[in-house]
Amino acid sequence: MKALLAAMLLAAGATNEPRLTIPSIDQGRLLAEDVERVRDGLPVRYAVPFKLDDLTAEEDRSAEGEWVQLDDGSWEWTLFVTAANATSLDFGFEDFWFPRGARLVVESADGKLLAGPFTDDDNRSERQLWTPVVRGNQARLRVTVSDALRPFVSFRLAQVNAGYRLFNPLSEKSQSCNIDVVCPEGDDYRDEVRSVALITVGGSGGFCTGQLLNKTGTLDKAYFLTANHCGITAQEAPSLVFYFNYQSDTCRSGSASGSSLPLSIGDPVTGATLVANHGPRADFMLLELDELPADPINVFYAGWDRRDVPPTSAAIIHHAQGDEKRIAREFDPVVDGDERFTVGDVDLATGRWWQVREWDVGITEGGSSGGGLFDQNGRVVGQLAGGFSFTCPGAEEGFDAFGKFSESWNGGGAPATRLSDWLDPGATGARFVDGVNGCDGPTVDILGPEGPIEVGELVNFTAEVSGGQAPYSYSWDLDGDGAMDSPLATFDARFKHPGSLNVALTVSDASGCPVRARFGVPVLAPSLELTDTADPVEVCGDGDAALERGEVWRFPARITNNGDVPALNALAAFAVAEAPAAGKRLAGPDGFGYVARDTSEGFCAFEAMDISGTGTTLAPDDDDDGAAQVELADGVPFDFYGEALASVSMSTNGYLAADLDDGGTDFGNDCPLPRSFGGDDRRILPLHDDLVVEGGLYHQHFEDCPRPDDAGPGSQACDVFQWDDMRYFSSSGERFDFQAILYRDSFNLVYQYGPGNPRPGESSTTGIQNAGGNIGLTY
Repeated sequence: MKALLAAMLLAAGATNEPRLTIPSIDQGRLLAEDVERVRDGLPVRYAVPFKLDDLTAEEDRSAEGEWVQLDDGSWEWTLFVTAANATSLDFGFEDFWFPRGARLVVESADGKLLAGPFTDDDNRSERQLWTPVVRGNQARLRVTVSDALRPFVSFRLAQVNAGYRLFNPLSEKSQSCNIDVVCPEGDDYRDEVRSVALITVGGSGGFCTGQLLNKTGTLDKAYFLTANHCGITAQEAPSLVFYFNYQSDTCRSGSASGSSLPLSIGDPVTGATLVANHGPRADFMLLELDELPADPINVFYAGWDRRDVPPTSAAIIHHAQGDEKRIAREFDPVVDGDERFTVGDVDLATGRWWQVREWDVGITEGGSSGGGLFDQNGRVVGQLAGGFSFTCPGAEEGFDAFGKFSESWNGGGAPATRLSDWLDPGATGARFVDGVNGCDGPTVDILGPEGPIEVGELVNFTAEVSGGQAPYSYSWDLDGDGAMDSPLATFDARFKHPGSLNVALTVSDASGCPVRARFGVPVLAPSLELTDTADPVEVCGDGDAALERGEVWRFPARITNNGDVPALNALAAFAVAEAPAAGKRLAGPDGFGYVARDTSEGFCAFEAMDISGTGTTLAPDDDDDGAAQVELADGVPFDFYGEALASVSMSTNGYLAADLDDGGTDFGNDCPLPRSFGGDDRRILPLHDDLVVEGGLYHQHFEDCPRPDDAGPGSQACDVFQWDDMRYFSSSGERFDFQAILYRDSFNLVYQYGPGNPRPGESSTTGIQNAGGNIGLTY
C-alpha cells in the first residue's frame, strides 16, 4: 500500500494545502464480515485503521502537513484528510506534547469545529492523543501556536480510522425491537443508565459497551468494567474514547428505533489504563479512565454485588451495533449457566456465568458486549460475554451469557487478574456496594509562565479555582513522579532538568471531589559540547603515560555552548573508559621498584588494630604543625629505598620523615611526588594534609604483628604509627584515624584508614619517596 497518497492536492473548498487521501473501503464486504465476527464471539468494528507508515513512502512528505506563518506572527499547521466511502473519521497522534497556548482542532471542509480544541491539558505520559469519532469522510486538522512556542510543539499523525458502521445508512442498524433508555422501560434504572458508555478503540477500530463502577472508600478513581473478549490491549488503552451520553432524547418505537442519531462528541472522555482482566474465569476487563468524568457529563458510578446469588429480575444497558443507548429487561429470575458456554475466545465453565433465557423486552446485538447485568437492586452482577439473542421480537430462540461478577472478584488470583484489589482497595470485605453520583467538582486552571523558561529560573504557578465546595486542597506534581511537590495554591518553583514537562495540579474540594489540570512548560538548558584541543598531560602520577586511579592529569579542552540559553558555569566530568584488569597495580613501579595496591583489587585487606590504649603516646611540640621523634625497635632495621631507617620524625600533618630535623610543619600538598625538601628527603606519607590532632599520636612495636603481612604466611615484627582522632585544620567537624605499618622482614608498608574522613583523597597526598627526592610513588 505504499505511495497511495496524492501530495499537495486541492482540498475541497480550500486553498492549495497538504492533503492525505485514504484508500477507498468496501462497506458491504466489511459489514458482511462483521455478521460472522459477532457469531464467532469477536469484537465488532466501527472503522478500518490505516497506519500512516503503511500509506506513505519515505520520500512522500505530504502527510506531515504544512506550517505557515500568519500575518500576526503566529504559526498554523494544516492537513486535509479524505477517505472515500467512509462514514466517519478519527485520528491517532503519537509523540504528542503541547506547551501552554498551542491548540489542535478537527474541522469540516468549511471550517466548522468538529472536535477539540486539544491543548496541553491533553498531554499524557504515553505522549498519545486520540480524537473522538467525527461524522463524514473529510476533515481538516489544524494546529495553531505562537512564534515563541512553535519549536516546542511535538506531534505526529500516526493513524487514521475510516469508519463504515457508525452513521452508515447502508448497515444493518440495531433492530426495531430495541428500546431507547429514555422509554418507560428504563425508569427503574435511571441512575444506572448514566454509568454506561459506548467505547471506541482507536487503536484497532473496534467498539464495545461498558459501565463505571463504584468502589469502597473515597471515590478518587474512575473504574470501568467491560468484557475481556472486546480485545482491548494495554497498548490500545490510551486510544479509548468513552461516550456517556449517546442516547435519544425521545422514546422511539417500531422501526424508528432502528435509525441512528448523530454521535454526540461534546464531552467525551479519552484515554485509559488496563488494570485487570481475565478471560477464562469470567471474561472481564477493568479499565481506569485517565480522568474522572466531570460536568456536564453527569455520570453515575454503578453499584455491584459479588455474592453468587441469582437476580430475581435483571436488565442490560448497552449500545447495540454502536447505536444510541438501549435497554433490555428480564422480569423472570436469572439462572446459573448449567453447561459450558463457548463462543470464539470465550470459554466459561459451568457455574461461572449467568444465563438470561429470554429477554421480555429488547435484545442484545453486536456491540452490546461488556454491558453490565444489573440485578433488581441496580447492582452489576456480571457483564455480557456472548449469546444468541439476535432477532426480534425477542430472544425466543436464544439466550445471553454473562460472566459472573462473583467469579471476576478473585479472577486469576493476582491483582492484574481480579477485581477485588481495585474495587475494595482497603480490603474491607464488602460483599456489595450501591451506586453513587459522580462528584460535582470545581473548575480548575493553572496560571504560569507564558513562554519557555530556563533551568534554574524562578517561576510562579497559581491555581485558578471556582465552583465546587470550598475550602480546596492542592497537590502539585512538577516532574511527573506522582509525588506531591507543593500543597499551596500558589508557589515559586525552579526546574533542575530540561525537557518538555507537564506540571500537574489536582484540586479537591470540601466534598473530596478531585479535579486535575495540566500545564505544558518547555524548560531549556545550555547545549554544551566538549572537544579536546591537545593531548592530555600527566600532572601527578607514576609517569607511565597510562591514566590510572589516583593520578592527576590535565586535559586541554574547549566547552562550547550551542544552545540559546547562556551557561554561567560549566563542569566537565571525566571517567576511565574501562576498569583496571584484575591484579593491575594502582601505581608504580617507581625507579626503585615499589608498587602500590589497595583493597579494591583484592590486596591489602583492612584489619582493625587500635594501639591508642597500648602504644606509646607521643608528645609533638604542637598539635598543629608539630612533630615527635620516634626511635624504631632494636634489631633488624627497616629497609626503606635500600637504606636502613632507624628513627623518624612523626608529623601531626600525616607523614613520617627520615630527616629528624623535620619539625612537622609541612602542611602543603606534596603532589606530584617525588620532590626535594633539602637534606634526607625520605618520607612515608599515609595522609599528608593540613591536619590537627584532637586525640593523639601513638607508636608501638610488635614482634608478632597483629595484622599479618600480605607478603605471605608467617609472623614477623612490625612498627605501627597511629594518628588518632584527627581533623582538618579548615574543619571543626568529623574526626578520623589512620595508620602506617612498617613490616621489618618484608619491608612492606601498609596504610589503614578508619571511617569518618569527610574528604578522603580530596586534598591529601598518599605515597613514598627516596632520600634524594628523585624517586617516589603517588597513590
